[in-house]
Amino acid sequence: MILRRGLEGILPREVQWRSFKARLEPSFHHGLLTLDRSGLEAFVEDPGPIGEYLDVDQVRAIFREYQGGQYRTRTGNDNGFTLWRAAMIAAEEEKWIEDQLPDANDDDLVVAKLRDLPVALRPIPASRDREFLVCRHARQAARHGLLR
Repeated sequence: MILRRGLEGILPREVQWRSFKARLEPSFHHGLLTLDRSGLEAFVEDPGPIGEYLDVDQVRAIFREYQGGQYRTRTGNDNGFTLWRAAMIAAEEEKWIEDQLPDANDDDLVVAKLRDLPVALRPIPASRDREFLVCRHARQAARHGLLR
């Protein structure tokens, strides 16, 4: 209410007092398919270490549907948001790996080798326990049908 009153004379009254929120989906889909397309294509082509856990064929199928204009699945999931979420999980995991092994090359980052890392290299982030993070990511991927 305070914000609405503070915008008196700045916004048209119909905008100032409207009771609905704007839909952000069209801008999200446009941005993902244009501005972020190359990054999304790179993720779909090579999801990195997380690809061992994802159903990569399913991710690629969702991407093909999404490119073809099918923004929602038959069950109502948002294909764009599903792809974005999977790409963000992969990016977060890759950043964690890079933070732990800054001088490693691609041959050092094979998933089998990463599993052999000493427990001391498995950090506990300041804001949350690493196990919680992995569990949360697995639940998110499973909810969208992306796990193998």
